[in-house]
Amino acid sequence: MKKIVLSGAFALSVLGLASCSAPQTPSTSVDQEVTKQRMATNPSYQWEIKAPITTWDEAIPLGNGLTGCLVWGEKNKIRFSLDRGDLWDNRRPAVIDEPGFNYKNLQKLIKEKNRGEIARLTDAPYSSPYPTKLPGVRLALELDSSFVADKFQLDLGQAVASVVPVKGSPVKVFTSSASQVTLVRCPGSIKAIFENRGGSGGGSHSGAGVAKLGYDAPVKGQDSDGIWWKQVTPQGLEYGVYVAQKKVGSETFLALSFTSTNDTKDYLGLAKKQATKALEVGFEKELDVHKEWWLDFWAKSDLSLPDLKHERYYRLMQYYYGAASRKGAPPMPLQGVWTADTSGLPPWKGDYHHDMNTQMIYWAYYTSGRFESGESLIDFQLNLEPVHRKFAKDFYGVDGIIVPGVMGFDGQPLCGWAQYSLSPTMAVWLLQNYQWHWLYTMDRKFLERIYPYCRDTCLAVEQLLVADKNGMLKLPLSSSPEIHNNSLQAWLTPNSNNDLAKLHWMCDMMAEMATELGLDADAAHWKKLNTKFEPLAVNKNNELRLSPDEDLKVSHRHHSHLMAIYPLSSLNVEQGATEKKIVLASLDHLNKLKFGAWVGFSFPWASCLEARAGRSEEALEYLDMFVDSFTSRNGFNLNGQQRKGKGWVSGFRYRPFTLDANFGASQSIHEMLLQSWGRTVRIFPSVPKAWKDLSFEKFHAEGGFIVSAEMKAGQTIKVEIIATVDRTLRLRNNFPTNIKWSRKVKVVGKDLVIDLAAGEILTGKVK
Repeated sequence: MKKIVLSGAFALSVLGLASCSAPQTPSTSVDQEVTKQRMATNPSYQWEIKAPITTWDEAIPLGNGLTGCLVWGEKNKIRFSLDRGDLWDNRRPAVIDEPGFNYKNLQKLIKEKNRGEIARLTDAPYSSPYPTKLPGVRLALELDSSFVADKFQLDLGQAVASVVPVKGSPVKVFTSSASQVTLVRCPGSIKAIFENRGGSGGGSHSGAGVAKLGYDAPVKGQDSDGIWWKQVTPQGLEYGVYVAQKKVGSETFLALSFTSTNDTKDYLGLAKKQATKALEVGFEKELDVHKEWWLDFWAKSDLSLPDLKHERYYRLMQYYYGAASRKGAPPMPLQGVWTADTSGLPPWKGDYHHDMNTQMIYWAYYTSGRFESGESLIDFQLNLEPVHRKFAKDFYGVDGIIVPGVMGFDGQPLCGWAQYSLSPTMAVWLLQNYQWHWLYTMDRKFLERIYPYCRDTCLAVEQLLVADKNGMLKLPLSSSPEIHNNSLQAWLTPNSNNDLAKLHWMCDMMAEMATELGLDADAAHWKKLNTKFEPLAVNKNNELRLSPDEDLKVSHRHHSHLMAIYPLSSLNVEQGATEKKIVLASLDHLNKLKFGAWVGFSFPWASCLEARAGRSEEALEYLDMFVDSFTSRNGFNLNGQQRKGKGWVSGFRYRPFTLDANFGASQSIHEMLLQSWGRTVRIFPSVPKAWKDLSFEKFHAEGGFIVSAEMKAGQTIKVEIIATVDRTLRLRNNFPTNIKWSRKVKVVGKDLVIDLAAGEILTGKVK
């Protein structure tokens, strides 16, 4: 395979964690005093669960990006499941280093239908207990027997949990945004103990699942200031928790600090220092600083819906960004900073799944303007660039960058179903996170930073392509997650619509980025390459197929054959009559096959698909199905159907927690209220008929625009658009005829067009 080189003199910097978001001014955030008032009076900022909470996956979630804390319990026993995002066993299964572990041999084995050897090379490594995300530790507090928990509350505005008793004062808990501590205020005296996970065994790593890692039992101890717990692993990683305790009058205060050798060699010394210092500063003073951080977080943007259920759930999902994903901390894997508190290992090793999960987890920060939450993923991937250059060379035999479809914390492949875990186009899909971040901020320095990375990923994939007899380019292997599961049938005829959609989008994205940077030769290369791919496969019913020779005939959880519609937007209802017919027919077909094989993430994705097609009622119906039936009491997506809701729609009844669908649900709300794909801003493009009165403030749109709008009685009455960069605004003209604009706008077809300089504002109000 030949090496492909393009122009461009930009050096990819992966040193440090430099900011990549556009700078904000006060005018681009919601007024903080207004935000304070809303947090104090709006019921959607409050989440409440009736006691008891007897399982971790219904607990109140707290976090500061690096450290997570789940609060649960019953009667006078309150539990804290503590976690850190950087706790990983990164040991590497030996098979990955065998000479036969490469793309060329995989093609050979598939051609020979050698299922046994494929399984040995790609499935067996995933069956190894490592690499894996590691669980943390559970702390239990025993309060006075007179304390009987009645309800657990979460104040989203302040990120403070409360355990409210039947009588008396509550327990208050927050995981500090200012320091690496979780602080607790309890009435009366307490007894703190490190409790066994899963109800049996010897501490944090009890049970058959974790025992496979070969760890010695954790060690516990105490000194004059508190108690401690630590775990030593065979790979050199050590981690532990120090709990400092202080009695003041009739109350007891605790500070919990979770540290590891990733922080410093003397990690327990650091934990004690941080915990005791927090108690010296005091609960209230630490809380004041903590609340300021969250006030700024909530002032980024806001909305008001006439549907309290969905407003509250949307707000909870945005809260998850602040709690579980922050710049300088690891990005969220499947469970974020809330790894399963059981006696075993987390579901799917708690890893980074790039065949949908990682992408969906980070769908919903762009419109809400919480860019620092998304930067954790971008910085993380850029810092792993050397690892993924080596992976591209060692496994695929190409120059450039390819990210494994299923990945551990150190960037190494975890393998599993090879159709998806070792598909090179998963690396292409990850680039949409970079593209969206650029389009929503229009930060040129960010574009200059990520362009070389995107270019070298796409060049690596290009080197894998082979021409057929007609000169059309095909991948040697093609698939569509996760159709036919792990069978040989899952290797589809190239190119699947999933792969083809990403290849077309890849060329469009690279051409646009190159043009923006003035790299004309690069842009021409990608435009020419795009002509070498066939169009998407469509059957006689105008439905998108799985591949050139196969239709989707059964209910299937993963909407990967519809990638071109959402999230890639390369096929849409505005392109023409033929394209609209294909989009609508494909969505109708999805609904016709029903939901028996769907899991949690299937429903928000379907909601986004429908919203993008302008079918608001269907979008709301799918969102209702998810929130009503697939979520835990604390909002966690449990994958399987947990409650009947509007009917038993799915055949899955299991409950492994993953975060993907949570953020997919938040994004489906965005798609109903504001769309900007194709560089055209659409306000209220897919609002359900029942939602007559609603508004949003400071939502972000592609092109670097910040948009606020209000609807009354089903009619848009107010619009404000701020330009953060010099840009031409194209605004879909679906407004009342009596709206008055603050500036002269030009009508071009269905759109209003106006040139705006950075800082300029366009407003529209109904007379």
